[in-house]
Amino acid sequence: MRPIEFRAKRVKDDISVNAGKWVHGSLVRSIDGTFIYGYQARCMVKVNPNTVCEYSGLKDVKGNKLYEGDIVAIKDTGDGFYSQIGTIEFVDYGFQYVMRKNIDNKRVYAWLTDGEFELIGNVFDNPELLGKGGVK
Repeated sequence: MRPIEFRAKRVKDDISVNAGKWVHGSLVRSIDGTFIYGYQARCMVKVNPNTVCEYSGLKDVKGNKLYEGDIVAIKDTGDGFYSQIGTIEFVDYGFQYVMRKNIDNKRVYAWLTDGEFELIGNVFDNPELLGKGGVK
């Protein structure tokens, strides 16, 4: 069973010097806002609710955890260029790799397995990676 973990970006407040930085932990929603209870710092951090991403339970080829909103690539054999780039999304009760075909712009879904993809960014920090043919 996968651990339930979330990440989100800190919001700017009066005391935070780390606004916009990613924090990881448990998701807490209240009338005061959206928070991540950090495992390492053991404190509640107010976060931007639009950046909340859930851990998929899977890791990429280098052992990095894969979250919703991550941009991943499948490397082509031989030439070193990425043959496909897509995002991690929660679709139909599970996490899937989502890409769009260049020909007809239909979304293509694939179930994920450990070590099948390489993490190259996320939709919040690196939207330019989803250029033409990517998932928007």
